[in-house]
Amino acid sequence: MFGKIFKDLRDNKQLTLIELSEKTGVSKSYLHDIENEKIAPSDKIIEKLFSFYNIPLKEEEKIRKIIAYAKTPSIVKDEFENTKKYLKKVESELERLKTNESEFDFTATTDYYSVPVYSYVRAGYQEIENAPEPLYELNIPLPSVKGDIVGIEVKGNSMEPKFHEGDIVLVKPGIIPENREIGIFVVDNKTVIKVFNKDKTGRVILTSLNIEHDPIIIDENTEFGIIGKFWKAIVS
Repeated sequence: MFGKIFKDLRDNKQLTLIELSEKTGVSKSYLHDIENEKIAPSDKIIEKLFSFYNIPLKEEEKIRKIIAYAKTPSIVKDEFENTKKYLKKVESELERLKTNESEFDFTATTDYYSVPVYSYVRAGYQEIENAPEPLYELNIPLPSVKGDIVGIEVKGNSMEPKFHEGDIVLVKPGIIPENREIGIFVVDNKTVIKVFNKDKTGRVILTSLNIEHDPIIIDENTEFGIIGKFWKAIVS
């Protein structure tokens, strides 16, 4: 891409490679290789060409970034592209979640349901009787519920912007989330709220909605348990 930029600059001046070489002191072969992207110009050559073409500062910065990217090792470029793909997946997940109603309409029912709320859950917890002591019981109006429901207090900002610290997520314990659904998990004896993903090899990857948090990859060395599937949220 930078090659075309320099060729267009030369063409706009209606100069041959020989004429440009004479005016800038850069060899014809070097200029030829730049325009054909066989080499990325050094800082010294860049300064000579920018000075000759009298390029505006804003345009200079744009071209410098393009050249810097061209000089970047392939392994770094690959990692950059992988990160972009991951961010696109996160954006897609956010849009999908925005279309799903997750908060309660408290005027929808007059029936109240007592929900135990926990700040954490122990590894191996699958049923209510095996859970630690709840922080408190929360009486809230709910639609008809099949099976048990428990609440987990949200800690930290890993699931923003959908969930914030202090919100309560209601969970159906013992139900495994489908791919790309939110669930409550225990990872190395720490309770986490994440998006459940399983790749083609069957490997489990837990992702956050906040892109500043790295995904959690579950391997044979990870103590991992599935508490249940996210159902509804009560926002603070």
